[in-house]
Amino acid sequence: LVSYSQDYYRDTVLESVILNEVNNHRNNIGVQSIVFNPDNTRAVDWGVYLVKSTYNGGALNHCGCQAGAEILVSFPVGDINGVTLTYDEIAKKSVSLWYGSPSHKRVMEDNELSRGFISTHIFKDPNRSNKYTVVVVFQLLMNKQYYIDDEWDENELFPKKFGKLTYKI
Repeated sequence: LVSYSQDYYRDTVLESVILNEVNNHRNNIGVQSIVFNPDNTRAVDWGVYLVKSTYNGGALNHCGCQAGAEILVSFPVGDINGVTLTYDEIAKKSVSLWYGSPSHKRVMEDNELSRGFISTHIFKDPNRSNKYTVVVVFQLLMNKQYYIDDEWDENELFPKKFGKLTYKI
């Protein structure tokens, strides 16, 4: 657990459980497992941004700030007193919700995407009567060599050959 304030916190244990659930699904359909990507520098910041924007009535939206694909999900995981779902229940519901969306399902099952990083944040959502809610940011990338060949910093939206284009969160 990484606590930022009393209002929200990042749950690194939950991140591992969700990655395992995604990999169980991928393996069941004959797709390679996603390998944890320790080089990701965007998912955690984007998760914090989404939590903070929720306090101001913001919607869940994609970062569009990195070289691969991204899938998101947010749903209540408890009541106003605390989290009531287990890690396994949250992981299974995340995968189920992604599976129910054709575009998210395509990303989750894409065999070309082999590395990923998941960021989870738990917070009291004022738009859901202050129920504890999770925001899951799952950013996926192709193999490392794909980006090396194009001189592409995988934490940037565009390869270097397109010039210096930056995106700030």
